[in-house]
Amino acid sequence: MTRILLLGASGQLGQQLCRTLSRVGTVIVINRATLDLCQPHQIPTVVLPIQPDLLINAAAYNAVDRAETEVSQADAVNAIAPAVLAEVAKTLTIPLIHFSTNYVFDGESTTPYDENDVPNPINAYGRSKLSGEIHIRQTWERHLILRTAWLYGIGHSSNFLNTICGWQPSNRNYESLPISSALLPLPLTLPMPSNP
Repeated sequence: MTRILLLGASGQLGQQLCRTLSRVGTVIVINRATLDLCQPHQIPTVVLPIQPDLLINAAAYNAVDRAETEVSQADAVNAIAPAVLAEVAKTLTIPLIHFSTNYVFDGESTTPYDENDVPNPINAYGRSKLSGEIHIRQTWERHLILRTAWLYGIGHSSNFLNTICGWQPSNRNYESLPISSALLPLPLTLPMPSNP
């Protein structure tokens, strides 16, 4: 059976991946207590002995606003750690699946973005995620980078839908929700778990 090493399993995306991937292989989860991605030099020591067949990185420093003041933490998790993961995947000759973000773009396009559009991040979070993508592409050819936006689903309190539903504006005369019009992503629905 395929041994799948999943980083970021405690996050919203990681939880769903864990449930879904368990149908196709043995999912090995590494949590922050075992491997802190703010310390990317630890990655080879933890990952190499596991000898997985597939490496999936769903971990991220995704506090977009805080990344402006916590640049070194965002860079460690979103840029340096993916670079080291690509090196490890290359050493093991296994595929790497890495999740990135729509924040690598500036939101100025009048048409939907695709993978061939030129990134132009406008904040520290987007720059850190783009840097991670670049490192992966330059390091190991057996990779897949997936850019997500506005994840939501059942069973996780921190997501786009719950944020919107949780707004309690003091002035209920809003004609629209105060969401940036620069972003028009297609939300990714994470299915409800069959056995929560």
